[in-house]
Amino acid sequence: MKKIYINFPFLILLSFTAIGCQQKGTQTMPDNKLEIATLGGGCFWCVEAVYERVEGVKDVISGYAGGHTKNPTY
Repeated sequence: MKKIYINFPFLILLSFTAIGCQQKGTQTMPDNKLEIATLGGGCFWCVEAVYERVEGVKDVISGYAGGHTKNPTY
C-alpha cells in the first residue's frame, strides 16, 4: 500500500505532462490567415533549415531572386 502512495504523485505529474504535449500540436492557423514572407540570405539550405523549425511556418522554399535566367544554377 505504501508503494501506491509513493507512485501516485508521479503518475499525476506524468498525466499532466502528457496532456500539455497533446494540446500544443492542436493549435493551427486557418489557411485564409497565412501570409508570404520573402527573405534574402547567403546559403540556401542553412537559412531554410532555420525557418523550417519556426513554429507557425507552413512551408519554406529556397531559390534565386531577381535575374533573367529561366532556371538558374550555381
